[in-house]
Amino acid sequence: MKKIVLIFVAIFITILMLIVIFGDFKVSSSKIECTTANTNTCNNTDTVINDYIDNFCDETKCSSVSAVVMQEGKITIYGDEDALYQIGSMTKAFTGLAVLKLINEKVLSEDDIISDHIKGFTAYYEKEARDITIGQLLTHTSGYTNKETDYPSALEGMSLRAWTDTISGSLNLKRYMYSGFTDDTECFCNICHMDGAYSGDCPCISAFCLVFCNSAC
Repeated sequence: MKKIVLIFVAIFITILMLIVIFGDFKVSSSKIECTTANTNTCNNTDTVINDYIDNFCDETKCSSVSAVVMQEGKITIYGDEDALYQIGSMTKAFTGLAVLKLINEKVLSEDDIISDHIKGFTAYYEKEARDITIGQLLTHTSGYTNKETDYPSALEGMSLRAWTDTISGSLNLKRYMYSGFTDDTECFCNICHMDGAYSGDCPCISAFCLVFCNSAC
């Protein structure tokens, strides 16, 4: 039983880390569903709205839209539970409440270190191992950024364990798929100083280029 609780806690903390870094998840919303007595009118309206939403999503590249139609003060067309949309930082409140419940039940403590629950996890800052606590994750003071390009997406089909491993340990300047980092200092600085490097066209993080190249080259 204790082992099951520990596994649950490790998974829960990993989800908390995901929310701290990415800030949102997608939840179910809807396709248009009809509730009016006039079937023909309802179906026609349903078709018009769906076509409009489809065109809007195609033109704006929006992943999904929530829609509702009210007639004489009553909701006549609304969403069902099958479509996806983002609820953004609302997930932080849900997760925070769940964590506080576990803290209240003495299963967790806000002073608990993440590596105590996720074995092998280590966070580094300035080449030194740092302890990150649950309290820091809850208050967004752990040091992780919210830039999706800094970490592999949580939606790439990897397991929670595999994703956690990708953000554990110190940064290795050999291969890092989002930045163009290299273990060849001269090559790296040439990349950083190429035309347009500081306008966002550089294949590595421009702020890092400035620091790394000025100090190393």
